[in-house]
Amino acid sequence: MGKVALITNIPSPYRVDLFYHIQTTARKHELHVIYTSKKEGNRLWNIREDKLLNSYVLHSKVIELNGRIDKRFVHLPVNIGKKLYEIEPDVVIAMEYNPAALQALWWCGRNKKKFIHLTDGTLFSERNIGMVQKLTRKIITKKCNAAIASSTKAKEKLLAWGVPEEKIFISLLTVNTKLYFNT
Repeated sequence: MGKVALITNIPSPYRVDLFYHIQTTARKHELHVIYTSKKEGNRLWNIREDKLLNSYVLHSKVIELNGRIDKRFVHLPVNIGKKLYEIEPDVVIAMEYNPAALQALWWCGRNKKKFIHLTDGTLFSERNIGMVQKLTRKIITKKCNAAIASSTKAKEKLLAWGVPEEKIFISLLTVNTKLYFNT
């Protein structure tokens, strides 16, 4: 059985349900989820703790930035490498292009482990990014062993940024949306 560590920012209801499903049905892999924080100021969800199997919440500094359109949250995680050494994964999957993903990419290179990039972003959602953001995207997309796109538009973005098509896999973001509507 192979171990997989997935790194993301916060437990969101739709992702927690997906991770729980994978953890309770997958037979070939053992999934561990590392969250860089418990919450963000604009996302105060109630998460069922019993669904957080093999899950770890790091104590990160979270910086809130006011953007032109909305707020952004930058997580500066502590001890990602230490947690990865404890888990000893064969593969690390990291969401988006943040400091946690860069640390995971470095850890994988140093420890000869596979690094998979996971993105929800599209060419439209990424159209106004700055120079530092472009640099992190270039580093991650160039060095990843594979990439997971959560939509065909996310795949389109990865192709435009130079990720070879044979390295891109689509995993549609599916969820029972009725569970998240207020009626």
